[in-house]
Amino acid sequence: LDVTIPTKTCRKTLNSVVKKLGENVTVPGFRKTIKKSQIPQDLIIGAIGRNVVEQTAIEQLIQKTVWDALDEVKDQALPKSEQIRLHDKARSVVDHIKSEEEFKYMVTVEVIPDVKWEPHYSQLSVQMPIADPEKHFA
Repeated sequence: LDVTIPTKTCRKTLNSVVKKLGENVTVPGFRKTIKKSQIPQDLIIGAIGRNVVEQTAIEQLIQKTVWDALDEVKDQALPKSEQIRLHDKARSVVDHIKSEEEFKYMVTVEVIPDVKWEPHYSQLSVQMPIADPEKHFA
């Protein structure tokens, strides 16, 4: 399954991640008493660490969207078989937002095959040859 997350949802998630992680961060050049909303987001991201913000944002985006995506195959998917792969590992959530592109990832699940018996299995028969013991043990 390919999952596409709109830029608006990515931006909203990133903003909430930065707000939450940035609550206790001190940004050089700004007083501790200043509201975080008055500090440019890029500076807060730099103070927290871009990788930490990216990882947290990606985890939250996937948690919010993966179960809706799996609803399509929930009746056929084997439990605990989902694997998640990011489409574009080189580009970050922040880069996707800045370029106004959607964020994409792929979910792979193992699916129970749809087996149709032709004819119905109750009408099948099995014939086994009877072995001649004298022939095999002589």
